[in-house]
Amino acid sequence: MAEVPILLQPAVSVLGFSRYAGFCWFLLLLAGCAQPTQLLTVAAVESSLPDHPIAVGFDVDETLLCSTAIWYYLATNNDGPDGSNKYGVQVRNHPDFWPDANRLDSFSLPKQAARELIAMHQRRGDRIHIITSRIQTPGEILTASLRSDFHLDSTVPILFTDNLPKRDLILDLHLAIFYGDSDDDMRDALAAGARPIRFLRTIRCADDRIHIGAFGEDLLAGSDLCIDFLRAGPATRPAAKP
Repeated sequence: MAEVPILLQPAVSVLGFSRYAGFCWFLLLLAGCAQPTQLLTVAAVESSLPDHPIAVGFDVDETLLCSTAIWYYLATNNDGPDGSNKYGVQVRNHPDFWPDANRLDSFSLPKQAARELIAMHQRRGDRIHIITSRIQTPGEILTASLRSDFHLDSTVPILFTDNLPKRDLILDLHLAIFYGDSDDDMRDALAAGARPIRFLRTIRCADDRIHIGAFGEDLLAGSDLCIDFLRAGPATRPAAKP
């Protein structure tokens, strides 16, 4: 996720994420902003792939993880002096912004469609790469969380671009497909010669930086849904570090 979504409402429950995303998608369709090439299931994506293994890449925020609640907290908290935002007005410029962001991933939930996609690519023997535009900081738990949530071994690279575009990495890694949620993800994939497939975000949003279908990209069905953590039971995940 290269941009932080603009939210319409205050804090929402994780259980409500899918409802908000569905409503957002409906509004975009009505507005004529969404012109998807196809709405694909994981099985349809698999059937479109060649017989031989390929290299694929995944964005992290709102692609692999339902993590918008983290960014919402960072942007709207009142934990500073006199009820102000603890990160000031220009939140991303505060020295604690990225270290804190990268320690809050114990509150992110994996997306169900992302789990199914990664499992499919693993069965095929495809080379999986994770690429995030986050800035890497000491003490981050994102890497360990992703390895735990998606059963990724140490051979799967988890790469931080430190706010730089993902294009060069997609190109250098010879990725055939790049999965992401933002327009920047779609642009970077196309510029690097990769097939873009878009994930939908999990919270109702009003964001004029997101133009679903504008790049001729396919959409992944059900990609706005987090796992049902109440049914899934407890999972071993890294704890937020102080």
